[in-house]
Amino acid sequence: MDAVRRERTRRRLRAILAVSISSCASLAGAELWCRQWYGIPIREKLPILPVVADEKRGYAMIPGTEHYTYERPVRVNGLGLRGPELTEKSEGETRILCLGDSTTYGQGLAEEWTIPALLEVELGPGTRAVNGGLRGYGTEQEIALLEELGPRIRPDLVVLFWYPNDLEKHQVEEIYARLARQGRVEYDTQAPLEGAKLLAWRAREYLRHSALVMQTHDVWAALTAQRLSPEEIDRGFERLDASLSDLARAAESQGARLLVAAIPTAGMVASGEEGRAIPRRIGELASKHGIAFVDLLDPLVELHRETGRLPLLPYDWHYTGPANRAMAKRVAQVLRESFPASF
Repeated sequence: MDAVRRERTRRRLRAILAVSISSCASLAGAELWCRQWYGIPIREKLPILPVVADEKRGYAMIPGTEHYTYERPVRVNGLGLRGPELTEKSEGETRILCLGDSTTYGQGLAEEWTIPALLEVELGPGTRAVNGGLRGYGTEQEIALLEELGPRIRPDLVVLFWYPNDLEKHQVEEIYARLARQGRVEYDTQAPLEGAKLLAWRAREYLRHSALVMQTHDVWAALTAQRLSPEEIDRGFERLDASLSDLARAAESQGARLLVAAIPTAGMVASGEEGRAIPRRIGELASKHGIAFVDLLDPLVELHRETGRLPLLPYDWHYTGPANRAMAKRVAQVLRESFPASF
């Protein structure tokens, strides 16, 4: 009987070992496949983006600080904006203030691959593009930034880089009240990155090393994401209508001309022509307020066709440097056509 039990035990152990080896091989294969098809996860480095309360915008970056967006260093200048310090405006200089959210700020990208930096290269000498993008900002916050910093920047042109999540309502007053109590916090954790928050961040960063884990997370997030209803989208456009009126007045008061550039979502790029409904509505509102407009879907669709892949950072819905360059080229073209005297 003892010999029979031992044989059964050996069989169970061999079966468990075989299943374990097979499972590990399958997971390793899935990991390699995800890395091959979707890319290698980008590391995050400390410090991450710190923000403080701002009465008009809810929150703002801290002037004169440095942080990382993934592995890329970010310099915050004396205005509290990403990029080098802004010098005195020279004679004949055309200065462009680029307003937007994380797509304009350049999430995950080196400074030279941000849309404002690439736009400055496209337009050539005599042009300075100022990066007024900040992660999570909506149109109302971007208008507040223009009103606050415009007199110091002295823009000739203002480009609003609009992204579809701007249809959501941003609770600026609530954010300001919370941060006024908390003080400085990290944007990603909405709290100081210390103690339990720091341990949780490090654990998350450890898991981020796996492409399979990241892809599983992204698929789950896409499946469970809450989407705006048609009624919420309509209300978002009503707010945008009012915001564009405010934006036009703010730009006019500072002697700046205005362009709205609609950045599409990755889903819009993937769907091609089917993704034009929202940009078309934005263009109609811009026309209503006498604002120049450009839809940035076409250059991204073309890039998608050329490469066979959506031009996104691995496991992140932000666009790559080449995608930003394609958008910057299109914006530069429209700026020259719409405001030829400035270039």
